[in-house]
Amino acid sequence: MSDSASSHSKMQWQQQAEQYLRQEEYDRAATLYEQAIEAEPDVKFHYWYLGLALLLQDKATEAQTTWLMAMDKLETEQV
Repeated sequence: MSDSASSHSKMQWQQQAEQYLRQEEYDRAATLYEQAIEAEPDVKFHYWYLGLALLLQDKATEAQTTWLMAMDKLETEQV
């Protein structure tokens, strides 16, 4: 897949995830962000939005764990 096609595909799933959040389909948005984390584990943006989707599902503990994972990765990289 070319960089252009990959970029377009990434933009499409991000738009879909944002649409799910707006439509209050938080479980679907969370699924997309989980897939994004698997594909790009170093992108902190994915963790932030997965945490948000979890929080909006009243899963505060899971949301905090997700955010802490991202912060832990950041701290490890900085060391």
